[in-house]
Amino acid sequence: MEREDKIKHLSRLSRRLSLLRDSDFDIFKLREILYEEMLNEKKSENSYNFYVIKLQEVINGTFRKLDSSKKKNRKEELKDCIDDFKYYISRYNDHLNQDNSDSSNNGEPQE
Repeated sequence: MEREDKIKHLSRLSRRLSLLRDSDFDIFKLREILYEEMLNEKKSENSYNFYVIKLQEVINGTFRKLDSSKKKNRKEELKDCIDDFKYYISRYNDHLNQDNSDSSNNGEPQE
């Protein structure tokens, strides 16, 4: 995927996440989105390692907590999971928008 296409994809992904609400269907949809995004990024020719690692952390951290939570705590945990996911989407978007084309950092963010 070209850089411009990836930026558009990330923007659409972020909007999709904003539409999710506290329902079983939306939690299922979030799981689907997370796994699909991680698999697509792993398969990508220009995979961003930092993003893949952080998606895995979201899946194993906040999503797993959300998936096993009780109904009364779910709304806040869904928000936390979506916020985490959006944060890493934003980081990836920032990475794509950087003028620095140095690939010696193997996809790691410049801090």
